[in-house]
Amino acid sequence: MLIEITSPAILPLGIVHAEGRPGLLGLTLQHPPVQLFAQSFDGLKITGARADEARKHAERFYAHHKLEPHAEVEIELAIPNFVGLGSSAMLGLSLAQALAWIHKLNFEDKAGLAQLVGLERRHALEARAFEQGGLLLVAENGDVIRRGVIQHSNEQAWAFVFVFPKTPPGTQPALEAERLQALWEVGQHLNANATLNASLWSAVERDDIAAFASALMTIQELNRAALAGAGKTVTASPEDQALLNIMRQHGALAYGNNPAGTGLFGLIQGDTASIKLRKHLQDHIGFFGGTVMASIADNGGARHVVKDDTLYARSLRDT
Repeated sequence: MLIEITSPAILPLGIVHAEGRPGLLGLTLQHPPVQLFAQSFDGLKITGARADEARKHAERFYAHHKLEPHAEVEIELAIPNFVGLGSSAMLGLSLAQALAWIHKLNFEDKAGLAQLVGLERRHALEARAFEQGGLLLVAENGDVIRRGVIQHSNEQAWAFVFVFPKTPPGTQPALEAERLQALWEVGQHLNANATLNASLWSAVERDDIAAFASALMTIQELNRAALAGAGKTVTASPEDQALLNIMRQHGALAYGNNPAGTGLFGLIQGDTASIKLRKHLQDHIGFFGGTVMASIADNGGARHVVKDDTLYARSLRDT
């Protein structure tokens, strides 16, 4: 028997004040996902994308439970590191669920998985995205202040187009964690803006992508100003500016740097417009300049399937 787990990505969009406290706004995304397979094993064996990071999470899981390792994990897909989509946290949550299943613990209690791999309070948004998906506004203590669903036909889809540049040499391993922590820290000093918060959620309820995009751009401006005031400015490079200009010129209604990483995003309506924008961006960066992709919202969080199968049998079918 083995378990297959598929988990979404999460794009933090900035701090927003609501109900008298700051919350981190984020959109759960179908792509790029985490996909892994796990089964019982004599010892601990982890292979595939980001295996070294997964092993760190596994060691924390076993230390927490004081258990001997008995797991083989094959990571088929992982969210790229550094781009600001929750790579480490979503991998850790996926691994925690897989190991809980192997050791006959309560693996369906998604809300309790974060502590099993030592995720800190700053990862509250990722934990809730794994648990339930959707557009989320999450307090630092993990409370979901508000949740919305963004779901449309392909023709009307609210598509997020991403550029993941090549990772520069010398990039600090903790880049995503540090930027996420910086958002939480400056959030305490952001001015409460009830009108902005109301307009954002009203736009979602009305399916008004233009109003939603306008609110996102304002949230970005407020967060950038707060970060600058705290001496934590993240300056867009000339190449970033060129890519954002392409997004704007070819129909993106909102665009910017991923607040928690090196990626860039543009919000555009419709699958046809998304395809055209991706082509313009890919033409600009070239084949070796990075990755261009698109995603729509995920509204369900992580999914798992228990199968009467083995990793060895899977490998034979794949050859």
